[in-house]
Amino acid sequence: MIVEFSDVDDLVFAMDSAELIDNHKSGNISNGYIKKLKNKRIYKFFLYFSDGLLSMTFKNLQLIKPLE
Repeated sequence: MIVEFSDVDDLVFAMDSAELIDNHKSGNISNGYIKKLKNKRIYKFFLYFSDGLLSMTFKNLQLIKPLE
């Protein structure tokens, strides 16, 4: 499945290229979640890899059907 984020702010990607290669499979994702910020229509996305982090603030999210 593809997840599309829009109105993205504060993108953080903390991982070097060797870690990115090591984490190219979904089995290397340790945790991930979406949190709504209090009293705002803004959400925070966190994706933790075994050796890195991807996070961003966004307003809209769309789930797109899997590629065939």
